[in-house]
Amino acid sequence: MKNIMQSAAAICLGCFFFGALTPVTALEKIAEVRIGRVSQPPVIDGKLDDPCWSNTVEIAPFILLKQKEFAREQTRAYIAYDEQNLYVAFRCEASCLDPANNQLAEFKTGAGRDSDQIFNNDCVLVLLCPDEKRNDVYYEIGVNGAGIVNDAKCVAPNYWGEGARDKAWNYGGQVAVKTYSDTWGGDRGKAYWVVEFSVPLAAFGPMPRPGTTWRVCLGRLEQRDHERSVWQPMEEGFHIAPDSFGRIVFDNAVPGVRNVAVGNFSFGENRMTCDLVSMPAQAGMRLETAVMFAGQGKDVAFRDLAPGKTGKMEHVYELKQAGPFEFQYRMLNPASMATYYQSPLYAAHVSMSLLTGSLRADGDYTLYLNGKEVLKGGKGEQKFSVALLSGINALALEANGPVTGDFAVGDFTFKTDNRWKYSPAAADGWTTNEFNDSAWKTTEAKEATLGAPGSKSYFRKIILHGHSAFWPNWAAEALSIAENSVQMLSLFPQGLKKKTFTDWQVNFEVPAEFRVTGASGYYGVSHKRKGFRCEERGTTVRNGQEYRRYAIRALDPVSFREKFEGYQMCAIAVELPVSGKRVAERECVFYYSMEAENGAIQEVPREMPVKILPPLRGKQPKKYAWQTTTAGSVMDDLNCLDTLTASLARAGFNQLWHGRNPEPQKKLPAKNVAMFGFASWQVNCHPYLEKHPEEARIDKDGNRCHEKVSGRKTQICPGLLVRDTPAWEFVASAIIAWIKKDRIDQLDWDYEYSVWDDKTEIVCFCPRCLADFKEMSKIPADTQLNYGVIKEKYPEQWIRFMNQRMAQICGKVRQAVHKVGPDKVFSVYSGYQCDFTREGYGVDWAMLADKIDLAICGYGRSVPQIADTLKVLGNVPLACGDCITPYRTDDRTFPTYCSKAIILRRAVDGTGGFLAWHYPDMDGKSFYASAEISRLVADYEDLFVAHRKDNALVTAEGIGADDVTVFTDGKRRLVLLINEKKDPKKVLLKNNQFTPQMKVFDYYAEKDLGNLREITTEVPANDVKAFIIE
Repeated sequence: MKNIMQSAAAICLGCFFFGALTPVTALEKIAEVRIGRVSQPPVIDGKLDDPCWSNTVEIAPFILLKQKEFAREQTRAYIAYDEQNLYVAFRCEASCLDPANNQLAEFKTGAGRDSDQIFNNDCVLVLLCPDEKRNDVYYEIGVNGAGIVNDAKCVAPNYWGEGARDKAWNYGGQVAVKTYSDTWGGDRGKAYWVVEFSVPLAAFGPMPRPGTTWRVCLGRLEQRDHERSVWQPMEEGFHIAPDSFGRIVFDNAVPGVRNVAVGNFSFGENRMTCDLVSMPAQAGMRLETAVMFAGQGKDVAFRDLAPGKTGKMEHVYELKQAGPFEFQYRMLNPASMATYYQSPLYAAHVSMSLLTGSLRADGDYTLYLNGKEVLKGGKGEQKFSVALLSGINALALEANGPVTGDFAVGDFTFKTDNRWKYSPAAADGWTTNEFNDSAWKTTEAKEATLGAPGSKSYFRKIILHGHSAFWPNWAAEALSIAENSVQMLSLFPQGLKKKTFTDWQVNFEVPAEFRVTGASGYYGVSHKRKGFRCEERGTTVRNGQEYRRYAIRALDPVSFREKFEGYQMCAIAVELPVSGKRVAERECVFYYSMEAENGAIQEVPREMPVKILPPLRGKQPKKYAWQTTTAGSVMDDLNCLDTLTASLARAGFNQLWHGRNPEPQKKLPAKNVAMFGFASWQVNCHPYLEKHPEEARIDKDGNRCHEKVSGRKTQICPGLLVRDTPAWEFVASAIIAWIKKDRIDQLDWDYEYSVWDDKTEIVCFCPRCLADFKEMSKIPADTQLNYGVIKEKYPEQWIRFMNQRMAQICGKVRQAVHKVGPDKVFSVYSGYQCDFTREGYGVDWAMLADKIDLAICGYGRSVPQIADTLKVLGNVPLACGDCITPYRTDDRTFPTYCSKAIILRRAVDGTGGFLAWHYPDMDGKSFYASAEISRLVADYEDLFVAHRKDNALVTAEGIGADDVTVFTDGKRRLVLLINEKKDPKKVLLKNNQFTPQMKVFDYYAEKDLGNLREITTEVPANDVKAFIIE
């Protein structure tokens, strides 16, 4: 496609235009969407599968309230209308709704009708001003995740204060809410909830005609991450004057637009894409972008699509300089110039790296970067400066005779040496970054000179900019590493498209006080991979500081991957010994860059900011479970693994979810926890089913679960496992042998399977199991049953049956575990006690109280659910967990962490310990917090284990009652203050029933406060305070 100039009215496929700079008007700063009139109204059911929704323009993305950043949990909105109603829908991403994250309790929906407590729920908000010329009144409709409505009429001047909101006003429409999650399907990891509602237009005066404009605020309150987001950026709260709202324009027909992506905001070319799912008759589409740098007008570019065309639409725009800028996109009818959609102005920043250099030659030469001529010269020396693009940059040199050159990108330098590629002939496109030069040979340059006298030659070198990446995305903010710890970094071993590297390596530089102790891959033996090798390459100096240089080489070929799983990454272990420096926190930088093809491909070193935390001083409790995962029992480099697990022990972890630990491997420095299940790498039922195929589990479609090629679908009928049968004897023997072989201390069944899901390893529809179900549920024996009939007619009975079946198997597994030794533990992990856990996860804790040694739950914190779980478990200890996100490797957001406040909260809420999930996305913040709280728990473990609470022993001001816990044994008191908020809290603590003989000790300050009845203290944000009174 050629870039060609077109008039504004042009309508042709592939039209592309870059315009002149023009000023931005006030009206153009406001978001606008055109909404269409529908012939058939949607069914208000929360599904958004009605035809009318396919004829709406998607309103997205949402931006954080009072900020410039896009929301982490994104929202998409849709609006349509007919003669009676306005129809509004929201699609709200919510990772807490993904069952794999086990954070369903973080989705808040407890408000009642017309209660302002809805603003403490997960909810959406619509503020409608039906007369754009009036600022004195608008209408509020809020809907939470349970479909509860809070509506009001808001009047000037403050719209929100006392007397400003008439709660008697009722919007009078219908509403439906539905939640979605597809944990393992094609939309893996996408969890969201949908709000769909109608708003009768009669309440707002005359029927809107085409061209009528309303003001509207579309907002969302998300509770897990405390995000407040809006469509139109707003510098104050939601309830402000409506002239700051976005606009909706009524029309007859509009396009159906979905999945708008604005690009990465990188220097150079950026690609904006969207899906056109429908178009009005004879209408075309223009996708237009405007870029505005400070002190300049709009730099406009657009692309037109011919009338009637649908499908994926792509538009390229350029960011031509570095610095802060504003961005806006529009969708228009190129014939009438009517605006279908105008985004608000988004504030962003683009960075640029300059490649500078000088060339010296005796003959003619031409230097290109990404197909564009940079320098044309002859005899003598000439200099140049040019900006690099993000990603691949092809540096190409056409030389008639010898050429010598020096190049630099900041501190990164290279020369015209033997780290270029050479060809005696120029192929089509050889100067571009899309050209595949795999067939070109490496140069044999002498004395940093390319080319030879009297001959014309062609040379290429690839310079990568922003290519290498770690997961999680530590570079987005900063990686934290505590002294006396080993930090694991997970690196994507990424190649380039159309290339396979046999010498891929990453250069890694760390300040001299750090050491890289190893690098490892996973599943090397079973997947027949050689893994990675880490070699120290001396030292260098950066900014006056000495750095150690390491090369991490892949021993297997590396190709480009669209997506990485965790086991495909390279684990790098970075050690930081105790420095002895009395500094609370300090900073430094790591540098990393990829190279391949004998250096013909090099990357400009990337920076990773690092914060150094004080040393780990953790203590492993003796009884209270302190759990996390390890880097993986399938790591290739066992020495690397040993250093990582030793560091976890120093963070206080006494139980590690690990698994394989056979002789002669080094024994773990903590108890070994293995995941129980019926997959082939756990309890392998395949040998038994080879002899007894008729005893295989039968799925809901009538298929026997005995697949030789699948390790996940080879299971024995659970009806045989709950009885003393040869099948159970086989399983019990396998459990005992497995525990002994891998030196397992605790077997845990991570059970999060819907009772309706075939992934459940114990759901079976064979005659035996169906007979058991009928008997338990008192269903006549001659009743014909299958999956569909059961789900339609007997859902509650099936839920109870599956809960009981799971509990029965747990009891038998526990017996097998205890046969190995009385110190062996069998536990179950799942959600907290509630209706969803019984159906969605298949667990009823009330049925497990006498069949497990430890219950483990997570994540989030629902106080009623925790109380219900503790109640039904009785004397079985409960460990509560916290999940660090992102959990999936395709998520590039900066990770959360376990603060001291969260960890102590979990340890106090439960009665048996704490679980941090999971290790690969944890850094020094979580490890340091774990070390600090584990030391407290270990020092006063008897109080935590006994769990005798008596909050009447203190009175606290400045902090909520739920944030104060007092453990006592009658002689000592352990007073715990927890602050999970982002701001510090000043607290006045008064000791009740206090005697002159009592003394107060500030645990973390390590200070004796004497006989102090009243304590004034400050609890830092996300932190705790602990006082011992005895």
